Amino acid sequence: MIVYFHGFGSSPNSAKVDLLRETGEIVVAPRIPLDPNEAVLHLVSFVRKAIKDAMDAGDRKVVFVGTSLGGYWAALMSELFDATCVLVNPSFSPKESLMKYVDGYTDYTTGENKKLPVGIVEKYINIDPKSDMKNRHFFLATKDPVVVPVKVPHYHPNVFCVETDDHQGTSFFPMVVQYTKNLLESATCSVD
Repeated sequence: MIVYFHGFGSSPNSAKVDLLRETGEIVVAPRIPLDPNEAVLHLVSFVRKAIKDAMDAGDRKVVFVGTSLGGYWAALMSELFDATCVLVNPSFSPKESLMKYVDGYTDYTTGENKKLPVGIVEKYINIDPKSDMKNRHFFLATKDPVVVPVKVPHYHPNVFCVETDDHQGTSFFPMVVQYTKNLLESATCSVD
């Protein structure tokens, strides 16, 4: 099973989810609330249920995949559930990355102009990208103009740098999909 975590201003209804489904694996993708306090409660419940349902169906393998702010959530959930995750240009410093949207942004899925409340941005905490390196696999655009650059050892075997400014990872997402499919052969996850 693949659990996909969408980025800021996006939704679970995306071309990336469709590409992941082409692997033949079960793919689930939660809608992620902007407020991190709401999001963590929702995601823990969602992931726990998704894993239980998969295990009940005989699927004992799971990989979390996240893009941008979704990479933040995929990393946190992988720590909580001791699961493998694939992170595409993850936002590990969301306070800094999101602050630019308090004056306004365009929602990718609806095209609406919205504002992100400062109070929500200030609730986010930064996470150390080097913790839990055994479960984390990174795809990083070397010229990403959106998120604060992730400080991970680029020589690490789980870090793949792509020479591009494609923050959303659309141009190299087929590589992410194939890599995720390969990881499923060794990934395990259990829920207490």
